[in-house]
Amino acid sequence: MGIAVGDYDNDGLPDIYVTGYGGNALYQNLGKCKFQDVTERSGVAASGFSTGSAWGDYDRDGHVDLFVSRYVHFDISKLPSFGSDEKTCRFKGIRVQCGPWGMQGESDLLFHNRGDDTFEEVSKKAGVDDPSRYYGLGVEWGDFDDDGWPDLYVANDSGPNYLYRNLGKAEFTDVPSAAKLAQPTFLNVGWGTGMVDFSNTGWLDIFIANGHVYPQMDGIAGAARYAEPMQLFRNRGDATFEDISNVFAEIPNASRRGAAFGDLNNDGNMDIVVLNMDGPPQLLLNQGGEHNRSILFKLIGTKSNKMAIGAKLTVSAGKMVQTAEVHAGGSYLSSNDPRLHFGLASESHINEVTIRWPSGEKQILRDLSAGFMYTIVESKGITEKVSLHSVQ
Repeated sequence: MGIAVGDYDNDGLPDIYVTGYGGNALYQNLGKCKFQDVTERSGVAASGFSTGSAWGDYDRDGHVDLFVSRYVHFDISKLPSFGSDEKTCRFKGIRVQCGPWGMQGESDLLFHNRGDDTFEEVSKKAGVDDPSRYYGLGVEWGDFDDDGWPDLYVANDSGPNYLYRNLGKAEFTDVPSAAKLAQPTFLNVGWGTGMVDFSNTGWLDIFIANGHVYPQMDGIAGAARYAEPMQLFRNRGDATFEDISNVFAEIPNASRRGAAFGDLNNDGNMDIVVLNMDGPPQLLLNQGGEHNRSILFKLIGTKSNKMAIGAKLTVSAGKMVQTAEVHAGGSYLSSNDPRLHFGLASESHINEVTIRWPSGEKQILRDLSAGFMYTIVESKGITEKVSLHSVQ
């Protein structure tokens, strides 16, 4: 179902956690493109129908922990039986595959990293086990209240979502209509989503991978299609967005799910990989048509976890101030490039970079040139500077 990449053993090699039905798998990275299955030894096999997963050091002990959302309680040997008139098996008056309504939801799991290559399941003790048994899907760690402690957001299907916080207060306002996002996204069924600066202007754009769940919709006049277009909204910089989805006009519609984001060819432009139902994935390579500058940061923890998951970096360039966090898991059941990317528009230099590491240490760097990827080690500073081979 899903994937999350994180360095759970702090050896500098990213490990892979895969979710699915009947049990999950943890693959330890041995280096040289070799992995070994350490699921049973580590204690993170889980059970049931797992979907989303994400790594985050919730207790800031230097070892990343793992949250897993689960969908429905389902026994393949005892399939649920729905009558022909059940609402759960009808959509717009036609028969469709059943669920999740009418099915029992499943609890969620939190695995605490003991630091010895094993984990302890602590979801109930931590208060994140989902006693209401909602249908869990997407998961994301992030310090939403900026108090230095990673909080947890869980997106559930067909019901309310969860926002778990460690400490503090924050408040949010729902603004899709004012931002000019509501109408163009109303009819589509959205899945993989990302806020990414694709044009390197310093403002985050929005990408959405769409696709209906019912192929039967193609037989209903006026209904949304099973194969739907991808959407891209350019950030105008005034709290509104412009629909520029026509950049995908030559790409056929499809029913899509996952979306992952990263600079795959190290040219300073963020690219996209999308997962299509019943077909191969697609790579959307960003050509950098606006010729703006950018910068990349790769963070390595020492006192913090090795991949610096949860680190928050703030960049000041000219009049722009931008902030980003290192995540391991996101979008819809996907995992992104852990390096932090910042678009700089026409700015050629960074005035100041502030890093707040998960350990609590604060690090400040000044006067960095655009057009490079910087590797920064906690407590040490810049250890590598590599040019981005673009027009910058």
